[in-house]
Amino acid sequence: MADAVRCPHCANMTSSALAHCQRCGTGWEGAPTHTAHMVPSASPPQSQSLQSPQSYHYAAPGPAAPPPVFYKNPSIGAVLSFLFMGLGQIYNGQIGKGVVFIILYGVSWLLCLVVIGFITTPVLWILGMIDAYSSAQGINRRMYAEETAQPEPR
Repeated sequence: MADAVRCPHCANMTSSALAHCQRCGTGWEGAPTHTAHMVPSASPPQSQSLQSPQSYHYAAPGPAAPPPVFYKNPSIGAVLSFLFMGLGQIYNGQIGKGVVFIILYGVSWLLCLVVIGFITTPVLWILGMIDAYSSAQGINRRMYAEETAQPEPR
């Protein structure tokens, strides 16, 4: 190897054209270039010119952890619906329902011109808060049931 570089971490001779050591994965600046797990090898590779006390090879990482579960806070959903009709539903991920509540709320305000809106607007506003709260609770129950479900034996 005419243009070889000695790895500062494991002393392995590697081509200088590479940005990292072929054996240990250490970059030439001393930082690992990937996050694979290192485990001791049963037998050292035969191609290296300088043997280190313990050789390593890369093992595949274990199974990935499940993604985190984000539960919906029913109180936040109700407060958002209190501040602006439909925001609680949008917070819960029910965007279509939230848009429908916003449109109904606008129509209800227009109905104030013919007096009926003075009844429908507060009723719709209260229903929106109740719906946001109860929808968040239902979403949380479903998420918890999915999270704790036991896989069926094969």
